[in-house]
Amino acid sequence: MWNLHFSDVFWLGSIAAMAAVSIFMVVRKLYRTYLAFTVYIVFHLTVTAGLFYFHGWDRTASGAKAYWVLYWAGQLLEGIAALLVLAELYFQLFRQYEGLQRLARAMFRWVAAIMFLVAAAAAISLRANSDWMTQMAVVSGTTTMILLCGLLLFLFTLSSYFNLGWHHFAVGFAVGFAVHIPLMLMAFLAVAEHGYALVPQANLIIRSGFAVALLVWLGYLAIPQRQALASANMPSHNLAHWNQALLHYMR
Repeated sequence: MWNLHFSDVFWLGSIAAMAAVSIFMVVRKLYRTYLAFTVYIVFHLTVTAGLFYFHGWDRTASGAKAYWVLYWAGQLLEGIAALLVLAELYFQLFRQYEGLQRLARAMFRWVAAIMFLVAAAAAISLRANSDWMTQMAVVSGTTTMILLCGLLLFLFTLSSYFNLGWHHFAVGFAVGFAVHIPLMLMAFLAVAEHGYALVPQANLIIRSGFAVALLVWLGYLAIPQRQALASANMPSHNLAHWNQALLHYMR
């Protein structure tokens, strides 16, 4: 056993919040629609619970090594999981419009390819002065986070252009990522520049950003959800017209 400190309380609060998000996803049957997001939360919950165990209960050398491996393995998989979630959010926003969904899919691929090349070029120039696994996690994470920032910007641009509003679950989940992902990028850049010296600070930044994202997601899941996308005040370039035009063009 150990005396609980503020960091431990913060950790337990994050675990409780992730558990609450998971419960909301099951109770409201949203896991069927947002499977990737549900898996993402369960993945984070599992990794965080494991880290908390090794941090507080297993003080042996093997426990410290397990903590290190689990932490950086989690960072490596974080970007892949988040990328799958963003793809899911894109397609959920346009699920009622076949033409726009095809356009979103095509644009998603092109934006992802372009952003990946830009991010890879930026990541190669980084100086991650630490062990090989940390370097791999930092370079891979930096590349993926730059890519995700670009995709988030693209998602919010489309949502704003089509006047989708802020009450859709997909938009709410994206808002949480808009807080978490830039802070993760900032943390990776700090570790890439200074190595192990800034890992504790980087970890605090990442955990704080994710905690804010959890609060955003809990807020969206706790309030009643509109069943349909807002149709009031739809601009002249509305979804239905775009959808019909795109279907005609893609035949």
